[in-house]
Amino acid sequence: MTGNNTFDVIIVGGSYSGLAAGMALGRALRKVLIIDDGKSCNRQTLHSHNFLTNDGKTPTEIAALANLQVSRYDTVKFFNRTAINGTKTESGFGIQVTTGETFAAKKLIFATGIRDLLLPMDGIAACWGISVIHCPYCHGYEIRQEKTGVLGNGDSGYDLIRLISNWTKDLTLFTNGLSTLSAEQREKLRYHQINMIEKEQWIDFSIAENLFMLAIYLTAPQVENDRLSQRTKSGMRQGLKQGRWLWQAPYGYSNNTQTNLIDINVEKATIIRMCFDLMATGVFKAEEVRRKAKEKGLNLTKQGFLNLLQNAFYTGKIRVPAFKDEPEELRFGLHEAIIDENVFISVQNVLNGKRKTYKGNTKDDCLPLIGILYCPKCDQAMTGSGSKGNGGIYHYYHCQRKYGCKNSFKAGFANSSFQEYLANFEPSSEVLELYSHILKDVFKSNEIDRNSEIRKADGELASIENKIQILVSKNIDGVIDDDTYRKTKDIFQNQKNDCLARKQVLKTLPDQLSNYLSYGLSFIGNLSSYYGNADLNTKKKIIGSIFPEKIYFEENSYRTTKINSVIELICNADAGFRNRKRSENSDQSTVAPSVGLEPTTL
Repeated sequence: MTGNNTFDVIIVGGSYSGLAAGMALGRALRKVLIIDDGKSCNRQTLHSHNFLTNDGKTPTEIAALANLQVSRYDTVKFFNRTAINGTKTESGFGIQVTTGETFAAKKLIFATGIRDLLLPMDGIAACWGISVIHCPYCHGYEIRQEKTGVLGNGDSGYDLIRLISNWTKDLTLFTNGLSTLSAEQREKLRYHQINMIEKEQWIDFSIAENLFMLAIYLTAPQVENDRLSQRTKSGMRQGLKQGRWLWQAPYGYSNNTQTNLIDINVEKATIIRMCFDLMATGVFKAEEVRRKAKEKGLNLTKQGFLNLLQNAFYTGKIRVPAFKDEPEELRFGLHEAIIDENVFISVQNVLNGKRKTYKGNTKDDCLPLIGILYCPKCDQAMTGSGSKGNGGIYHYYHCQRKYGCKNSFKAGFANSSFQEYLANFEPSSEVLELYSHILKDVFKSNEIDRNSEIRKADGELASIENKIQILVSKNIDGVIDDDTYRKTKDIFQNQKNDCLARKQVLKTLPDQLSNYLSYGLSFIGNLSSYYGNADLNTKKKIIGSIFPEKIYFEENSYRTTKINSVIELICNADAGFRNRKRSENSDQSTVAPSVGLEPTTL
């Protein structure tokens, strides 16, 4: 070939893919060189099939027509030689051919196709694509009803012979060694009158080079399995990125076999919403909510229930796990959300900030003090139990035998005494009214700060929305790719959700203040009555909120090492208020004892 040896693009390989690339580039007025030696992979095949408009033609005819059509573009040139060497140059690439000539191009396309690795059997190369074939869809119709042998073993050989049986029933399976078919597979072959021939090693080990073929033969199935696994993982990951859920629908949803998507199961979704709503209040522990849900039909283990509460799937998103260099990410799914984003965030905050529960847990309503009641003699945690007697079961609090202490007392008397003990912490109505006014004044004084925080949140939201719009524009203009766009948008979306949640809390505070004050002050003013009418779990919450440390029952009265600082403050104020009233109505003045370890008893 003479003349200018510099091109825009060099294509190595001039069969179908190379010619297709050449045509596209020729139509783009690019200067192209196609290098091909004329030895296509399918050159021995008699006819081409399953190729619309060319069914039954020879590969040579199809290639000749393609060459003719591509050659009509003046900027495309052909060179019938074999490329033997390639180098990277400052301006692109250099390709050397068998004649010694070198061609240069800015871009290089390899369209060399594939090369069939044949088994080392005499005559197989000459018969390849003629009487030794690999694809029944390409050649099966032409050999239909003919006597046919299938080379294969195990599950793959069994599946292949089942496929071939659609074209011919006169089949023989050559396992190429001892058969690895199961007994059931063998029986089915016999039932369909398919012969099986087992032959020992076909490789001639007297030729050293044949060891390479043995290695290929032994590892090829595993390589194929790995390739299938990689393709499957890649396809599944792509499906997740598109928002598709590929497995059994989580609780609260159901699989739609017609659309291949998942729909909300209304009945189960109601239970899911109940769980998230209860957890979002911050009042209930996860285990309490789990038990309530179990009564409704949601039967999960403790860890399974925690996993459910942390699953962003219920907000309409799908978690794409980390893979190789790609980090874990959340994508918007094609399914409808059951849980609002703000509710989900609230639940995560509750879970991340939850306190460890004390070990003394009991299901017995008659023993609510277990876990915080300590023995005044040995200073160890007391337990409790019921004892059968005349007329029923009698409960006792007692020291644990392993401590060697035998202190015990009746639970009924200790419980009623504890309720009376709580009454000592109830402030007067005057003090409660005073605190109500103080809290309202403090709340009003913070109104300016709260409005400022709301305006600040609005500003942040506007800024985030502006960033998202800029991001969208850059993606449309091709400045950033789709993957970077999705990842960055998810970051902005999370920031937006946090900001919306913070703003929502700030806006709802004024509406909720009166309810909080009304209930809270009523609760403190009637503490003993509330405790007496509460269930076991609520009683434990009341005890835990007032007494952060141990309590003791000794000589028919209670004492503690520490009480809640708010309760202590209210009791001190109440004591001072009562003393002032007493000094106004009497000539004698009484100094109120400090709250400290004991509550005020006036």
